[in-house]
Amino acid sequence: MNIGDPNVPIVEILGGDQILLGIEEGWITPPSRTGKLNAPLQLQSLCRSMDVIAEERGE
Repeated sequence: MNIGDPNVPIVEILGGDQILLGIEEGWITPPSRTGKLNAPLQLQSLCRSMDVIAEERGE
């Protein structure tokens, strides 16, 4: 890869399956159902996230 190359290598995360570990330890709730996901909601916001963050920061 060259510097500035937009590609990211996909590699195994060391340390095993952290999601499964979290479920076993009780700090992650497993999914209540499996299978195909519903279509995402197409909600329209009254303002942009950037504007809310700027307002919160007093900008």
